Amino acid sequence: MSDNTIKEMETTILSFKYWMDEPGDDSMCYWSENHQLLFFTCAYVAGRYYDHELFRNSGLTGHS
Repeated sequence: MSDNTIKEMETTILSFKYWMDEPGDDSMCYWSENHQLLFFTCAYVAGRYYDHELFRNSGLTGHS
């Protein structure tokens, strides 16, 4: 992958709305159990990988 593609992926991961209480409009479904599990798993994996980075939408680091 190109450096530009990797940077775009990182920006998407760090700016993603992982839960309904985070700011921003979307049409994602957070209510069903399978969606909750998917969003939680994505947030967990991203937080482990980017543990010292700031997640822009929540204002938290992956460590917090």
